[in-house]
Amino acid sequence: MIKRLRYREIAILCAVWLCLGARPARAQSALDGPDQNSSHSRDSFRALSGQDRWRNYKADAFLSPGPFFGTVMPALGQQGRNEPVEYGDGWAGLGERLGRRAALYQLQAAISHSSAAALGTEPGYRRCRCTGGAKRLGYALSRSFLTTTSSGRTAPNVAYLGGIVGGAAIATEAWYPDRYSALGDGVRASGAQVGVNTAINVIQEFAPELKRLFRRK
Repeated sequence: MIKRLRYREIAILCAVWLCLGARPARAQSALDGPDQNSSHSRDSFRALSGQDRWRNYKADAFLSPGPFFGTVMPALGQQGRNEPVEYGDGWAGLGERLGRRAALYQLQAAISHSSAAALGTEPGYRRCRCTGGAKRLGYALSRSFLTTTSSGRTAPNVAYLGGIVGGAAIATEAWYPDRYSALGDGVRASGAQVGVNTAINVIQEFAPELKRLFRRK
């Protein structure tokens, strides 16, 4: 059995490497900021096409740091806590946790992206056009709860939040032990995921500065 500290060390090192090496999907390259409700920003805003959405889904589900943060890190945390205890604490238990977390992540990604397409809102994260650390930080912290419509306006991020909560509820009922409940454990897990996603947004927002900082060292 790998010790809990080893799990954390591996997770932190991989997380830093993935965040600093990550690049946004091409369809998300047009940056948008908190001034997006101005007429100039709306006029220059380019809505995602169907091809863009498909490309973004593939990047989010398979090619971005998302699968690592949504699969590997939670599985390592569960392994360190031996949770659920029914899976055991050895390599077989780790494989069980990784497989189930991977299935959960893919379910949530599919729900979020399909819902965003139906609602005409954007999945993923666009860095802020604004200047100033406080404005950029506030923008990044808000984007788990707010998103952009096809017309460039700000709207509640229903697709993302629905995918996270709905996917967790379905997974809890479908393949977690019977003592787990969708309303209790599923919602609690969803809150943790939203928190992690918000942290990722902040890292993505300040990734250029972080890269320069690491290069100096």
